[in-house]
Amino acid sequence: MEKDEVNQSEETYDFETTFKKWCIEGYALLEEEGLVITNDEGKESANLALRRMLAFFIDEEEYEKCYIIKKALDENFQDDKTPLYDFKKI
Repeated sequence: MEKDEVNQSEETYDFETTFKKWCIEGYALLEEEGLVITNDEGKESANLALRRMLAFFIDEEEYEKCYIIKKALDENFQDDKTPLYDFKKI
């Protein structure tokens, strides 16, 4: 394996590990505090984060978490609420 391939592999692993950690922490906050949005910019960011978390937990087959996330999306957003899998492209 060449040096560039090793570095890319390490970067992919680091991103996957970090993203998984963010999803777990974000879900814990959602479960503990509910969804708190303070402004329109925060609303757009929250929508994207929840949709990415939803896609992640679907892949992980953690459907109880998916239910809570989907409920938060349904209660707080009228626009796109579909799972967002763009994190897989990174």
